[in-house]
Amino acid sequence: MLTLKLFVYTVVIFFVSSLSLDFIQRPRTQSWARRV
Repeated sequence: MLTLKLFVYTVVIFFVSSLSLDFIQRPRTQSWARRV
C-alpha cells in the first residue's frame, strides 16, 4: 500500500512539474511534447 502511495505521489509531482515547465517555456512546449 505504501508503494502505491509513493507511486501516486511521484506521478502527481511529475504532472505538476510538467505543467510548470509548460507555463515557463511556452514556445518550446511542442518540441518537448514531441520528444516525450
